[in-house]
Amino acid sequence: LLEIAPAELFAQAGVTLQPRSRAEAGEALRARQAAAAVLTRAEAWTVPLAPTRPLAAVLAEVVSAYRGRVRIYRVPTDDVDALAREYGEQATVVAFPRLEKADILEIAGSAARLPTGITRHLIPGRALRVNVPMALLTAGDDPARLHEQLQALIRQRLLEGSVRYYPEGAFLFDE
Repeated sequence: LLEIAPAELFAQAGVTLQPRSRAEAGEALRARQAAAAVLTRAEAWTVPLAPTRPLAAVLAEVVSAYRGRVRIYRVPTDDVDALAREYGEQATVVAFPRLEKADILEIAGSAARLPTGITRHLIPGRALRVNVPMALLTAGDDPARLHEQLQALIRQRLLEGSVRYYPEGAFLFDE
Protein backbone atom coordinates (compact mmCIF):
# COMPACT_ATOMS: atom_id res chain seq x y z
CA LEU A 1 0.00 0.00 0.00
CA LEU A 2 1.39 3.34 -0.97
CA GLU A 3 1.34 6.21 1.46
CA ILE A 4 2.50 8.47 -1.34
CA ALA A 5 0.93 8.92 -4.77
CA PRO A 6 2.51 6.56 -7.32
CA ALA A 7 3.42 9.39 -9.72
CA GLU A 8 5.24 11.21 -6.91
CA LEU A 9 6.97 8.05 -5.66
CA PHE A 10 8.37 7.21 -9.09
CA ALA A 11 9.24 10.85 -9.88
CA GLN A 12 11.30 11.04 -6.69
CA ALA A 13 13.26 8.02 -7.91
CA GLY A 14 13.78 9.53 -11.36
CA VAL A 15 11.54 7.01 -13.12
CA THR A 16 9.51 8.50 -15.98
CA LEU A 17 5.81 7.66 -16.08
CA GLN A 18 3.62 8.27 -19.12
CA PRO A 19 -0.12 8.69 -18.37
CA ARG A 20 -2.34 6.14 -20.12
CA SER A 21 -5.73 4.57 -19.73
CA ARG A 22 -5.67 1.18 -18.00
CA ALA A 23 -6.50 -0.50 -21.30
CA GLU A 24 -3.68 1.33 -23.11
CA ALA A 25 -1.20 0.51 -20.35
CA GLY A 26 -2.11 -3.17 -20.46
CA GLU A 27 -1.86 -3.27 -24.24
CA ALA A 28 1.52 -1.46 -24.24
CA LEU A 29 2.84 -4.04 -21.78
CA ARG A 30 1.50 -7.02 -23.77
CA ALA A 31 2.92 -5.54 -27.00
CA ARG A 32 6.29 -5.04 -25.27
CA GLN A 33 6.11 -1.29 -25.87
CA ALA A 34 6.63 -0.47 -22.17
CA ALA A 35 9.02 -1.62 -19.48
CA ALA A 36 6.27 -1.66 -16.84
CA ALA A 37 2.75 -0.46 -16.11
CA VAL A 38 1.66 1.26 -12.89
CA LEU A 39 -2.06 0.94 -12.22
CA THR A 40 -4.42 2.34 -9.60
CA ARG A 41 -8.20 2.38 -9.59
CA ALA A 42 -8.21 5.94 -10.93
CA GLU A 43 -5.02 6.25 -12.98
CA ALA A 44 -2.56 4.31 -15.10
CA TRP A 45 0.91 4.95 -16.44
CA THR A 46 3.57 3.14 -18.38
CA VAL A 47 7.32 3.24 -17.89
CA PRO A 48 8.85 3.80 -21.32
CA LEU A 49 11.49 1.49 -22.69
CA ALA A 50 14.92 3.08 -22.93
CA PRO A 51 16.48 2.25 -26.32
CA THR A 52 19.99 2.92 -25.03
CA ARG A 53 19.62 0.92 -21.80
CA PRO A 54 18.99 -2.77 -21.19
CA LEU A 55 15.48 -3.72 -20.11
CA ALA A 56 16.88 -5.28 -16.94
CA ALA A 57 18.40 -1.93 -15.91
CA VAL A 58 15.10 -0.10 -16.42
CA LEU A 59 13.24 -2.79 -14.47
CA ALA A 60 15.78 -2.50 -11.64
CA GLU A 61 15.11 1.27 -11.47
CA VAL A 62 11.37 0.68 -11.31
CA VAL A 63 11.69 -1.83 -8.48
CA SER A 64 14.19 0.29 -6.56
CA ALA A 65 11.69 3.18 -6.63
CA TYR A 66 9.32 1.30 -4.33
CA ARG A 67 11.29 -1.54 -2.68
CA GLY A 68 11.65 -0.89 1.02
CA ARG A 69 9.16 1.98 0.89
CA VAL A 70 5.92 0.04 0.49
CA ARG A 71 4.47 -3.33 1.38
CA ILE A 72 4.75 -5.69 -1.58
CA TYR A 73 2.27 -8.42 -2.42
CA ARG A 74 2.96 -10.73 -5.33
CA VAL A 75 -0.37 -11.32 -7.02
CA PRO A 76 -1.41 -13.31 -10.10
CA THR A 77 -3.53 -10.54 -11.64
CA ASP A 78 -3.41 -6.88 -12.59
CA ASP A 79 -7.14 -6.44 -11.92
CA VAL A 80 -6.81 -3.34 -9.74
CA ASP A 81 -10.49 -3.30 -8.78
CA ALA A 82 -10.36 -6.87 -7.44
CA LEU A 83 -7.06 -6.21 -5.69
CA ALA A 84 -8.40 -3.00 -4.10
CA ARG A 85 -11.25 -5.02 -2.61
CA GLU A 86 -8.75 -7.54 -1.26
CA TYR A 87 -5.89 -5.28 -0.16
CA GLY A 88 -7.49 -1.87 0.32
CA GLU A 89 -8.50 1.13 -1.72
CA GLN A 90 -4.94 2.40 -2.04
CA ALA A 91 -3.83 -0.69 -3.97
CA THR A 92 -1.35 0.07 -6.71
CA VAL A 93 -0.22 -2.59 -9.16
CA VAL A 94 3.15 -2.53 -10.85
CA ALA A 95 2.94 -4.95 -13.76
CA PHE A 96 5.93 -6.16 -15.72
CA PRO A 97 6.19 -7.54 -19.25
CA ARG A 98 6.03 -11.27 -19.72
CA LEU A 99 9.60 -12.35 -20.31
CA GLU A 100 10.24 -15.19 -22.68
CA LYS A 101 13.00 -17.77 -22.44
CA ALA A 102 15.03 -15.83 -25.04
CA ASP A 103 14.81 -12.69 -22.87
CA ILE A 104 16.06 -14.55 -19.81
CA LEU A 105 18.92 -16.11 -21.77
CA GLU A 106 19.92 -12.73 -23.20
CA ILE A 107 19.87 -11.08 -19.77
CA ALA A 108 21.78 -13.98 -18.21
CA GLY A 109 24.48 -13.62 -20.87
CA SER A 110 24.92 -9.90 -20.18
CA ALA A 111 26.14 -7.88 -17.23
CA ALA A 112 22.56 -6.78 -16.48
CA ARG A 113 20.62 -8.42 -13.68
CA LEU A 114 16.87 -8.63 -13.17
CA PRO A 115 15.59 -7.47 -9.81
CA THR A 116 14.27 -10.32 -7.70
CA GLY A 117 10.57 -10.96 -7.58
CA ILE A 118 9.50 -9.82 -11.03
CA THR A 119 9.86 -12.96 -13.04
CA ARG A 120 9.04 -16.55 -12.39
CA HIS A 121 9.75 -19.50 -14.62
CA LEU A 122 7.88 -22.73 -14.15
CA ILE A 123 10.11 -25.71 -14.67
CA PRO A 124 8.08 -28.92 -14.87
CA GLY A 125 9.56 -31.72 -12.84
CA ARG A 126 12.14 -29.53 -11.15
CA ALA A 127 14.10 -31.14 -8.36
CA LEU A 128 14.38 -29.32 -5.03
CA ARG A 129 16.80 -29.96 -2.18
CA VAL A 130 18.85 -32.55 -4.06
CA ASN A 131 21.86 -31.49 -1.95
CA VAL A 132 24.65 -33.00 -4.00
CA PRO A 133 27.96 -33.08 -2.09
CA MET A 134 30.28 -30.29 -3.27
CA ALA A 135 33.12 -32.78 -3.48
CA LEU A 136 31.22 -34.59 -6.23
CA LEU A 137 30.73 -31.37 -8.20
CA THR A 138 34.28 -30.07 -7.79
CA ALA A 139 36.18 -33.31 -8.35
CA GLY A 140 36.87 -32.38 -11.98
CA ASP A 141 35.73 -35.81 -13.15
CA ASP A 142 34.74 -36.63 -16.67
CA PRO A 143 31.11 -35.49 -17.26
CA ALA A 144 30.03 -39.05 -18.09
CA ARG A 145 31.46 -40.29 -14.77
CA LEU A 146 29.82 -37.39 -12.92
CA HIS A 147 26.50 -38.32 -14.55
CA GLU A 148 26.90 -41.94 -13.38
CA GLN A 149 27.63 -40.81 -9.84
CA LEU A 150 24.60 -38.51 -9.86
CA GLN A 151 22.40 -41.35 -11.14
CA ALA A 152 23.72 -43.61 -8.35
CA LEU A 153 22.92 -40.91 -5.78
CA ILE A 154 19.38 -40.56 -7.13
CA ARG A 155 18.89 -44.35 -7.20
CA GLN A 156 20.10 -44.58 -3.57
CA ARG A 157 17.66 -41.88 -2.46
CA LEU A 158 14.79 -43.54 -4.33
CA LEU A 159 15.53 -46.84 -2.54
CA GLU A 160 15.66 -45.01 0.80
CA GLY A 161 12.23 -43.52 0.12
CA SER A 162 13.51 -39.95 0.38
CA VAL A 163 12.22 -38.78 -3.00
CA ARG A 164 8.66 -37.47 -3.22
CA TYR A 165 6.76 -36.22 -6.22
CA TYR A 166 3.91 -33.71 -5.88
CA PRO A 167 1.95 -33.23 -9.12
CA GLU A 168 -0.40 -30.61 -7.67
CA GLY A 169 0.22 -26.91 -7.10
CA ALA A 170 0.96 -25.72 -3.60
CA PHE A 171 0.61 -22.58 -1.50
CA LEU A 172 3.45 -21.60 0.84
CA PHE A 173 2.48 -19.64 3.94
CA ASP A 174 5.91 -19.28 5.54
CA GLU A 175 7.46 -16.51 3.40
